[in-house]
Amino acid sequence: MRFGVGAVGLALPIGLIAGHLVASGRLTLLDFSGPPRR
Repeated sequence: MRFGVGAVGLALPIGLIAGHLVASGRLTLLDFSGPPRR
């Protein structure tokens, strides 16, 4: 049971970080997809 609880405890922050990275990645992709700002 402890292993399951530990896995969930690790998965929650990892999921939040992964979601944040995905959201940031989408914003970055949108920026790159847009016209160059050079």
